[in-house]
Amino acid sequence: MKKESQKGSAHAIIIAVLFVALMATLGVVFYQNFIAKKDTDTKPQDTSSNTDVLQTAQVAYASSIYELDHPNEWTATSEKVKSGSLDGNKLVVVNKDGTVRVTVEISNRTRTDACNTADELKLSYYDVHETAVKNLAPSTLFLVESISDATDGGYTYKIGLTPDGGDTHTSIGTSHCTVQHVGEVSNVIKSGAKITQPAITATIDFPLLLAVNETKVKSMQPVKDLIATGDYKAAVAIIESARKK
Repeated sequence: MKKESQKGSAHAIIIAVLFVALMATLGVVFYQNFIAKKDTDTKPQDTSSNTDVLQTAQVAYASSIYELDHPNEWTATSEKVKSGSLDGNKLVVVNKDGTVRVTVEISNRTRTDACNTADELKLSYYDVHETAVKNLAPSTLFLVESISDATDGGYTYKIGLTPDGGDTHTSIGTSHCTVQHVGEVSNVIKSGAKITQPAITATIDFPLLLAVNETKVKSMQPVKDLIATGDYKAAVAIIESARKK
């Protein structure tokens, strides 16, 4: 009898140990899946990346400074513009793989208004962004995207900040001349020999889209494909940040 009693006690002890182990295991599982997870979920997530870090680049002309903001991984360079009587500076900002470029030029360049409306070349693609840019020039500016028929086939494209006016209120099917001033922010204004308002151009283009000496694309689709990229959207933010300091 004593031996059987000892055997029963041993079984009870084993069962008790197994029960305690089971409860401990369930406790750990409960903590990991509910308590610890809840604590983790309440911690703010760090979603920052290099694309969120902006740098400011500047270009000067006479006594004025113009600037814009660009992502950290984009490259900004300032270049001299000099050809004959043309004199100025430009700021060029390019994405990492060189496919998208923003250019802001400040100079004494005189705008030409000549355009042949009788050539029957039409505007084939057109879009105007809603953001108003008010701190770069005297006029309110909007970013215009345009693709027009080219002579002997193909297409030319223009993308740039444009004063609110004819070039921002046209439509597909009209003459390509209706967007001839896209990207021309302001014309040069002089008081005697002194420039009171320099000529400013602000454009976006795709450097690798055309081969050297090419001026037109065979199809509109490659331009539209680049317009749909994230880097193009970044370029839009860059050019819309342009301002006079």
